[in-house]
Amino acid sequence: MGNPVQHRLIQSDPQWQAFFHYSADLFCIIEPDGRIGQLNPAWCKVLGWTPEKVRSRHWIELVHPEDVTATLTALAKQEVPVSFRNRYRHDQGNYHWLEWTWNSDEAGYGYAVAREITDSLPGDCELDRFFNMSINLMAIAGSDGYFKRVNPAFERILGYPLAELLTQPFLELVHPDDRVATLTEIEKLATGTTSIQFENRYRCQDGSYRWLAWNSASFPAKGLIYAVGCDITEQKQTQAILQETQERYELVAERSNDGLWDWNLLTDQVYYSPRWSQTLGYHVDEISDRFTEWLNRIHPGDRERVLATFQDYIDGLTPSLELEHRLLDKEGNYRWILSRGASLRDANGKPYRIVGSNRDISDRKRTLSTLRLTQERLRYLLSHSPAVLYSRQVSGNYDITFMSDNTATVVGYSAQNFITNPPFWVNHIHPEDVPRVCANLPKIFDTGHHVHEYRFLHQHGTYRWMHDELKLICDEAGNPLEMVGFWTDITEKKHAELILKQQTKALQDAHQRLGFHVENSPLAVVEWDNQFRVQRWSKQAEKIFGWTTSEVFGKRSGDWQFIYPDDIEIVRQEMSGLLDGSTSSVVYQNRNLTKDGRVVICQWYESALLDESGNMVSILSLVQDITEAKQTETALRHNAEMLRLLLEYTPAAIAMFDKQMNYQLVSRRWLEDYTLENQEIIGKNHYELFPEIPDTWKQIHHRCLQGASEQCEEDLFIRANGETQWISWEIRPWIGNSGDISGIIMNTEVVTERKQAKEKLKELNQELWQSNRDLEQFAYVASHDLQEPLRAVNSYAQLLSRKYQNQLDAKADKYLHYIMDGATRMQQLINDLLEFSRVGTRGKPLQPTDSETIIRQAMENLNVAIAETQAMVTYDALPTVIADPTQLTQLFQNLIGNAIKFRRETPPNVHISAQNQGNEWTFVVQDNGIGMESEYLERIFTIFQRLHSRRDYPGTGIGLAICKKIVERHGGRIWVDSELGIGTKFYFTIPV
Repeated sequence: MGNPVQHRLIQSDPQWQAFFHYSADLFCIIEPDGRIGQLNPAWCKVLGWTPEKVRSRHWIELVHPEDVTATLTALAKQEVPVSFRNRYRHDQGNYHWLEWTWNSDEAGYGYAVAREITDSLPGDCELDRFFNMSINLMAIAGSDGYFKRVNPAFERILGYPLAELLTQPFLELVHPDDRVATLTEIEKLATGTTSIQFENRYRCQDGSYRWLAWNSASFPAKGLIYAVGCDITEQKQTQAILQETQERYELVAERSNDGLWDWNLLTDQVYYSPRWSQTLGYHVDEISDRFTEWLNRIHPGDRERVLATFQDYIDGLTPSLELEHRLLDKEGNYRWILSRGASLRDANGKPYRIVGSNRDISDRKRTLSTLRLTQERLRYLLSHSPAVLYSRQVSGNYDITFMSDNTATVVGYSAQNFITNPPFWVNHIHPEDVPRVCANLPKIFDTGHHVHEYRFLHQHGTYRWMHDELKLICDEAGNPLEMVGFWTDITEKKHAELILKQQTKALQDAHQRLGFHVENSPLAVVEWDNQFRVQRWSKQAEKIFGWTTSEVFGKRSGDWQFIYPDDIEIVRQEMSGLLDGSTSSVVYQNRNLTKDGRVVICQWYESALLDESGNMVSILSLVQDITEAKQTETALRHNAEMLRLLLEYTPAAIAMFDKQMNYQLVSRRWLEDYTLENQEIIGKNHYELFPEIPDTWKQIHHRCLQGASEQCEEDLFIRANGETQWISWEIRPWIGNSGDISGIIMNTEVVTERKQAKEKLKELNQELWQSNRDLEQFAYVASHDLQEPLRAVNSYAQLLSRKYQNQLDAKADKYLHYIMDGATRMQQLINDLLEFSRVGTRGKPLQPTDSETIIRQAMENLNVAIAETQAMVTYDALPTVIADPTQLTQLFQNLIGNAIKFRRETPPNVHISAQNQGNEWTFVVQDNGIGMESEYLERIFTIFQRLHSRRDYPGTGIGLAICKKIVERHGGRIWVDSELGIGTKFYFTIPV
């Protein structure tokens, strides 16, 4: 490498070698072809280049593009040595100013020494330093579309080596969707615009795109564009996230069950979501957008506290905003509302906007009130009862698993003495009673219940008589789970029977009630240590949750999926007071997950056990599965609402009475029918409201109160004001919870109008029957009387034609033909009209009729027409229907005959099918005839309506009218679907 002679000289001279390696100046030897040969370590210190990176590269490649020409010009001079300055690229892409001294030998090797002068150069060097150190992208581009110079920020942001950026048109790096807009902006500079600002996306070396915001200015004299770019990709992503968040917020505001609100503290405007308004019974347009809309509805007793809470949150005194308060609804009632909110604050920490939600917790408040009362009752009973409650295992030595805290009061020992030391109980029974007690205790497995009395050694050293009563708890399969029981100290009873005699009954009743609650209690027992790890897991807990003791012992609640995910925060908040010692017990509800993945709703009674120093020892949890109760509560509310809606909107008049005929329930229709709308009648006596009720109705009421059920379709009721009403009624007794008749239910309907309509219909039917008789007689007489003269006219016309044949002129023969043809057609019209009138009056009774037999008969009647036209008539398997066989034959004969008559040049093809539609059969008669236009589909069933001339298609135009009348007589419908030139489908129905 390098001049071999010079290279050996350097290697052989230690002083030169030391100077070469330790000099702060940059030394290098350039090969005759311009490639970098040898360089000293200063290159790495100043420009970051190691020999491996630059060796064999042409040294002019690293010169700043703008300095290449000046550098080559300086080297072209004949002076030796040559001195010049230029900018040289650093390994990181930025440029440093160097001052060079250059010499060369006859062999063409170059020997160069350079010194960095960046810091000593004013003006341009400072600009270079600023250019290279800028965190923004800075570039100079030419009118040819190429970058002329770019700063290192390009490589840092886009990933391209700077040299690569200078060798390709910069527009190729712009996102295809942004190129047209970018060119438009560049053209503005070319047309005289001083500077522009725009945004576009640039492709990175890894193929991704980043958003850049550009400020650009032109230098027309040199044909250059100066541009500064800022990476705004994160800003764009943030804008997209904000847009998505806004859309989600608007969707949540629209769909959320909670009422959402958004308070702008700067304008005092508040957005209330539709649910917020609906919670209070309002429409959105009835609520203003001011904070006072909320403030004025706050209960006076809550207002000061609510304002203080909001102010503390605004002032930053509280980390979160959550409070419960009462709001006035549209009906004038106060509803309990849970409000939660969060603020948006400016750079100074001052809030300018608070958003949150309102949830109606009125039902929960009422439920919690009831639960608190129940809890207080149970807590009082457990702590003040003279009975010690306990539970035992059903195997082994029947070890005690639970004992109430009042054990010390009764026998002087703590519950833990019995629980942690299994023989403790037996060892303290009087020796004379131990054999009897131990022998009789297993009898509980036969009877399910056991009572025994024995003497127990009190802590004071005396024996006390104990009454011990147990109940065996079994699962649904009858397998024993545990024994539960209670102790009572009956020493005084034994010693003073007479004194306690009067109290025994009351005490037994109290014990029985308490024992019933305890024996049937759904409570499970879970004990946690002070690290919240399971130490005890009762059988009832296994039953409720499915996990066995071995599966959960030593685990924290968060170690397995035990709490429903959405309720974890609720449990954490409820337990916080217990864990920090601010309260000794809490009661709350949450959803839990069972081992098999079911969701159960549980009531948790949590209490903490503290030592003498106040440190937590353990937490005892009593757990009640209230899933079924919650479901029942929901069902009851649903049933109550359904009953309310039924009574409100049922078209029947319904009233429910107790045994004294006092109103218990009543429908809105009852109030309307009996003009009671403006009265409060619940609890009032029916006979007092209607004193005109006759004794016969009272007797009916009495019979129904004794168990009878009676009804009447039409009954005349005379009101006290003389008004008469026809009523349809039904009365039945209703059974109460006791199983006895508790009253009656009356279902009535005022049918006065129906009664009158019925009578009117009866009269009209009679008139119609008579009219049909008259019409039938008229048709018969008319047809008979009209046919006689027509026959005479036709006969004499025929005689004239025969007698004077060939004697009269052509016009006379034509007139005679008209007379005979008209008489024939008139006779056919009379016959068809007579047949039309007889469809409804001379029909046979409807009977089961085989449709296939009927079609075969119709085809036999049309045998000649079928043969002449070579018609093909086919049919599917057809049903047996209830019909008049003769009329059904005529119906099919007319429809098939029409298909043959109105045929095209090809032979007729007729197909008959039927489909069961549930309550009726739908028949289809389909042909390939001439068809008809849709505008005529309704006309063709009208009597004497024709679509073609008699010359083209003979007939009277009454056949389809007869078909319609036959179908309607059978209780069906007939219609047609046709396409001109394609064919026709006739549909008709016959009820099943």
